[in-house]
Amino acid sequence: MDYYNFTNGSSLWFDNSTALSEEERIIQQKLNSSFGAWLVFMEMSLALLGIILNLTVLISIREKEAIFNQTANVIHANLCAANLIAAVFVKSFAAVYHGYGVACQRWEIELAFCTVHTITSRSTWVVFPYTLLFLCWHSLALRAGKIVSLIKEKKKQLVTADAPKGFMLGSTAMGMELPLSRSTTVTDEEPMCSFEEESEGLTTKQKLAVGFIWLVAGIYSVMSNSILSKEREVFCSLRSDLSDKFNFMSLFIAIGVPLVFGPMLCPIGHTLLSFIACCKGVSSSTCTWSDPKSQGLSDCAVITGFTVVFIVIYPVQMYVTEVYIANVQSMFVFMAFKYCYGALHIVLLPLIVLVMKKDIRRAAVNTYVKGKEDDSGEITFEQFQKETGMGVNPG
Repeated sequence: MDYYNFTNGSSLWFDNSTALSEEERIIQQKLNSSFGAWLVFMEMSLALLGIILNLTVLISIREKEAIFNQTANVIHANLCAANLIAAVFVKSFAAVYHGYGVACQRWEIELAFCTVHTITSRSTWVVFPYTLLFLCWHSLALRAGKIVSLIKEKKKQLVTADAPKGFMLGSTAMGMELPLSRSTTVTDEEPMCSFEEESEGLTTKQKLAVGFIWLVAGIYSVMSNSILSKEREVFCSLRSDLSDKFNFMSLFIAIGVPLVFGPMLCPIGHTLLSFIACCKGVSSSTCTWSDPKSQGLSDCAVITGFTVVFIVIYPVQMYVTEVYIANVQSMFVFMAFKYCYGALHIVLLPLIVLVMKKDIRRAAVNTYVKGKEDDSGEITFEQFQKETGMGVNPG
């Protein structure tokens, strides 16, 4: 069986018709059609489940102002929005021509909106790696800020303890009035673990984070031979051959950079922060792990889950399938691994957020369960009279 050949357009399918009899060819066509139907069913089921889960997380975060004010939750909502776009506009349309490609045993399919599909799929594909990269450094920055705050608070307490009694009361020997130390008045009232800015809309930091992620996604989306080539291509390839320089660069940008500078480098940063905290004699885990308001434990669990999903899915989808699985005789195996297994993050990521983030999970329950109790919209005649003032005696 001939695998594939990109030298001319006539050999974009498996050329085994000459080696089979007419009856065997009909049986093979029916088998390929059934494989194509199964692929469409698998991709559409994955897209439907992804739409439900990502919408659940988006609605839950948006409905609660206290949840939406946290930067990590804003990034989670942005990720779910990208997954929602991938499930609705990418998977729903791609499932049809993927199934057609398997049924016809062709590696390139003529598609009218190939450029739009390529840009959308590539931009949503790279949002997750750089979301993980930002979440790693965000947690590192929060912990560094908390350690610095604890060190400054400890220095203030030492200065207050060593100062004369008059200084502690707010006056000096020169008769100048000074405010009382913050450590003597605010420590017990305001937790030091809250470093998130509260505002009605997105903060500047949150806007920059979302803008950075989508800027990288926009640059990545056009790094394709079908987009940058001078000749407009009407064929959409079902493969990403690594011999193409753009596909190799995509592998480096989508996997290499986020993996090295995110999950691999940030643990080193946390180790250095632990060493600094130990040398300064402060507890580096006071806010990050113990304080329930900081939600450090759940954020760490989310990052860990995201890292596992990233490592087990992205290299398989972009490298293993192209180098190893594409050499098998059955095209269905390649397509199932690349476009079904390779799209499981659409379902797994919102599921991880719902399981690990207790506040988002509670908001989801309140939205879909408790929110239905008072949604009938019916009022009694007495309530109508009271609201409108009709039939009410003014005396």
